[in-house]
Amino acid sequence: MILTSFSHVDTDPAQPLYIMFHGYGNNEREMIRVITAIDPHASYISYRSGLERPYLGGGSWFTAPDRHDTWAAEADRIGEHVTAQLHSPLYDRRRKILIGFSQGAYLSWRIAATHPGFYAGAVLLAPPFPSYETTLTPENSPVRYHLAYGEEDDVIPQDEQERARRWVSATPSHLISSIPNLKHGISDEELTEVGRFLSIG
Repeated sequence: MILTSFSHVDTDPAQPLYIMFHGYGNNEREMIRVITAIDPHASYISYRSGLERPYLGGGSWFTAPDRHDTWAAEADRIGEHVTAQLHSPLYDRRRKILIGFSQGAYLSWRIAATHPGFYAGAVLLAPPFPSYETTLTPENSPVRYHLAYGEEDDVIPQDEQERARRWVSATPSHLISSIPNLKHGISDEELTEVGRFLSIG
């Protein structure tokens, strides 16, 4: 897979760096809209999947979007590439926080869980959470997690939502939110909570 990214990075190392992954059928602009709604001056790298959907456009992070059993290996390859890219003098002193929506939230979670000493936080907006993912243990994780689902989300099955809540609730530092009147999407109320979690707003 070829990863494309768009970055907007302040050179001040005290500023956090947001590493972002879009949802299925979208592109890097989705997450740029999200973070700039929270903080117009945020430093970020927003990635775009190289797997373009035929005819419809937009990307998928996984070659078989409906086969969860292949996701972990693909996510780990992406995570290794992104993490290696961030091992740079430009970024070494910065707090790195992953943010993703839907497929991108799963990817953010998987990268944070497999590189717990490298990333300071992860914002997971409506992630799928397949049953086999219980193999990664959350206890003693140094990563701060924010997990959120819309109360009316009918895209992510309820058992996957509950599995994600159980996993995140077992970490030492976390925030779990249920957003009223929200389906599988992102709302102003949700972004306000994310802003609080990031200590922006």
